[in-house]
Amino acid sequence: MTETKIRNPREVFEREARLFNHISAMYKESRGFEHYWQNRRKDHVLKEMEHLIRQGKAKSLLDIGCAEGLFTRKAVNFGFKLVVGLEISKIKLTRALGRAHNRGIKIDYVLGSAENLPFRNNTFDLALLSQSLNMFQKKNNA
Repeated sequence: MTETKIRNPREVFEREARLFNHISAMYKESRGFEHYWQNRRKDHVLKEMEHLIRQGKAKSLLDIGCAEGLFTRKAVNFGFKLVVGLEISKIKLTRALGRAHNRGIKIDYVLGSAENLPFRNNTFDLALLSQSLNMFQKKNNA
């Protein structure tokens, strides 16, 4: 069995967080197709979240890999009753907490990994993995 793993995934994400302010660079400063794609993806996710809450199909949200908390803040504004952001990077989590605090929003943010979720089954109606799935390492069974 061969398995590819990042040696220290938390350090990789911390280094990335120190070098890159996710929200401003991705949604505000990008240009051309990247700008179009990032904003279309963001708008699509937000529309779906708003639709689910309005239809009564979801009341709680877990944002896995929440970064600086854009989708968690929007979820609170849409009316989700329970909103939790999970992030492996302490730096990004600190930014998320600060941004929520500056807007007077109470959101639970948890430092942790998607590979070992610290929640009971069926805690959330909706789990969001916006740009997180591509971070998982492929496991090869040979």
